[in-house]
Amino acid sequence: MLLSNFINKINLSNSQKEINSFLNDLENELNKSTTFYTVDRIEGNYAICENSNTLKLENISLSCLPNNIKQGNILKFEDNKYSIDLNQEHIRKSEIKDKISKVWNK
Repeated sequence: MLLSNFINKINLSNSQKEINSFLNDLENELNKSTTFYTVDRIEGNYAICENSNTLKLENISLSCLPNNIKQGNILKFEDNKYSIDLNQEHIRKSEIKDKISKVWNK
């Protein structure tokens, strides 16, 4: 939706004001989105986390994370802050148990 609005704005006018307005709208929408990370390991002052959208590892400073962070936690990044998502952890653990059960029960 935002991209089509941007394209329409560009087609109608190339004014810098409209481009800046779109970029601000886009930034606001991106800041509202939720991203999940899995803590792969802790190294020094960083948590090495897998981004669930890109599957790439990212180094996140421990100073940005909850104090009780540990390997295997599922982090939710929302509203520019990280929190541990116990519900997602439970869902993923159940999915893993189901997959293991299917492998062993073949």
